[in-house]
Amino acid sequence: MSRRRTAAEAHRRTPLTRERVLAAALEMIDEGGLDRFSMRRLAARLGVDPMAIYYHLPGKAAVLDGVVEEIMSEFRIPAAEGPVEQLRAVARAYRDLLRRHPNALPIISTWPIQTTRAWGVLEEILEQLSRAGVNLANAVAIMQIASGLINGLALAEVGPPPGGVPDRSTEEKRAALSAISPERFPHLAEALARGGVPDMDEAFDLAIDLLIRGLLTPEGRLPGSTPAPPEP
Repeated sequence: MSRRRTAAEAHRRTPLTRERVLAAALEMIDEGGLDRFSMRRLAARLGVDPMAIYYHLPGKAAVLDGVVEEIMSEFRIPAAEGPVEQLRAVARAYRDLLRRHPNALPIISTWPIQTTRAWGVLEEILEQLSRAGVNLANAVAIMQIASGLINGLALAEVGPPPGGVPDRSTEEKRAALSAISPERFPHLAEALARGGVPDMDEAFDLAIDLLIRGLLTPEGRLPGSTPAPPEP
């Protein structure tokens, strides 16, 4: 008996659990994206009849809920001093999470969070901002604004192309840019000649800085945050 067959039979004998289903679903999405994900293919990967999955999760929507939960459970928020630095730390940690799962970006950025473990991540973010002195209403608004910005930046940086169409090669992109006419597009051509699109890490830091500056009150605080007590 071949090793491959032995491993496959051992895989089929492993009891099916919700955790095992979700782990396999996330692996599939990480490997091939949402366009190649289906319940039939998930069952084949697990070595079970498709109906067996429904004993643990009632349908595809529940599986996708769980995939978002699995990804969000990886989120770790580093401690930081003060509300501004805490917001910056949360933003960077969230970006790191998205970049670890580029093929799952469409679902992370658009799928509503529906599970207890995923809600726990949002609770932790709000708690961190609250500890930093930001009131709850403003903390929720700041979290929504920041996540929308970071989702968009991540989709532009590492997100899969829409519709499952393969992305162009680096050579094809360079060829398209080199064809830009300086006479017709003088500003664009000059910008490209000066280096074009900035480094994505630098662009991300700039975007978060601009967001924070736009949020700060004239006193230099996040809206709804309490001023620091005067020094004795």
